[in-house]
Amino acid sequence: MRLDHVNVRCTHLEETVRFLEGLVGLKRGWRPAFAFPGVWLYDDSGRAVVHLLQANGDLGAAGAVDHIAFYFDDLAPQVARQASLGYPADLQEVPGTSIRQCFVAGPDGLVVEIQGPAVPTVKPGAHQVPTER
Repeated sequence: MRLDHVNVRCTHLEETVRFLEGLVGLKRGWRPAFAFPGVWLYDDSGRAVVHLLQANGDLGAAGAVDHIAFYFDDLAPQVARQASLGYPADLQEVPGTSIRQCFVAGPDGLVVEIQGPAVPTVKPGAHQVPTER
């Protein structure tokens, strides 16, 4: 598991991009074709570590942080854990990628995204049995 990204709502999208580019050196990069406006900002390693989401109007009591995302190489056990704890979740695919996301609402409005490969990964040294010939 690793921290993957922080998703931030902002009412001034381009100003926020310029702020983060100038202050910490993040760079605008590729973003999936979501149905809502936003920008992904990448660090020097090429990871999209800040996802900006265009908010309409006041951010309200929830503030600017929309969610915190954690990446797991094997998502299935994490989804099972979430289900066993009784937290409702919204499971979906990221358009144009092989990533599956699971959004879980916690206390005080904290939303956590757990994500990982949509298809189970084969561990090094493991043998994969073909399903078709």
